[in-house]
Amino acid sequence: MSMFNFKDHKKLFKSWRRAGMFLLAALLAAAMAAPASAGNDPDTEDRNSGYYPTDVEEYPELSVIYEGVDLQDQMYGFEDKQAMMREREADHLKYDSDSMTVSCREFETDNHRVILTHILVRDPGSQVKAGLSNDTFGGEQERTTSFARRTGAVVAVNGSYFYYGTGKPIDICAPVVFHDGEILRDGGSNGSEICLRFDGSFFSPHPNLRFDSQTLLSLGVVSSFGTADPLLISDGMPMSFPAGVTDSVYPRTAIGVVFPGDYYLITAGYDGSYSGGLSYKQMQSIFYHLGCSYARSFDGGGSATLVINGDLVNVPAAGYERKVVDFLAFYSLDE
Repeated sequence: MSMFNFKDHKKLFKSWRRAGMFLLAALLAAAMAAPASAGNDPDTEDRNSGYYPTDVEEYPELSVIYEGVDLQDQMYGFEDKQAMMREREADHLKYDSDSMTVSCREFETDNHRVILTHILVRDPGSQVKAGLSNDTFGGEQERTTSFARRTGAVVAVNGSYFYYGTGKPIDICAPVVFHDGEILRDGGSNGSEICLRFDGSFFSPHPNLRFDSQTLLSLGVVSSFGTADPLLISDGMPMSFPAGVTDSVYPRTAIGVVFPGDYYLITAGYDGSYSGGLSYKQMQSIFYHLGCSYARSFDGGGSATLVINGDLVNVPAAGYERKVVDFLAFYSLDE
């Protein structure tokens, strides 16, 4: 199938319109992630903040995860990408409908165990959502399986770093919190937020810009998560990590966005153990080679959980499923 071998003008127009949307999203992400003081020495303020492009490291033992990925496929429309996904990932499909296709594959090497979930949705603005434990902010915490079954999510993962006592995201990880377009915690961003926009795109604000809540709302943010982990990829570029980041192998949950509507989730770690998983650099390399324009990890360790079709896919590091405070979820339009 050739990118330029279209059957009619309608399909051609659709492809170019999608390309224009991709360019617009990239320009917006670049504007939000641009260094706050252009012209300064990149080895000082911007590099220390972790918002400066860097080289991606190569891990040959992990290359099997992205083997066969063709980055040119990103420019196709939903129907074409869905057809290719159904053909290429047929043995790993976990859900397939007119509006959504999900595959899940497990990879294991001597040092790593990685579950890679690929999610394709027709309408990302309505099918990609954040959820709160028991629909409350600061209420009783909830397991990811319970949330997914209660809300009908096809895929769900854990979200923010949180306090056990308050049932809320940790303040320094989430100085500002949004849910469904409402401000749940008013404040100024420090760059630690994973922001979900109305169109299903994700971004993290530049920490030096200190956006307030109203500014983030004006940028289309509808929901957010708080993380203590460094930004992995922004605008398609691998990012340097802030000074002092310890990059060790650990159980992880992470999101990678190819384009709004096309997502990868990484769930890493050995069953019932804190000793396995991935480092930030390893996740960055995987997401980069998968063609992601944005990537960052949520809470990890014993909180890392992946649920598909209401079933827990991984065995969490603690050996049991921990209750958490919020979730990232993907829904079908067909049920």
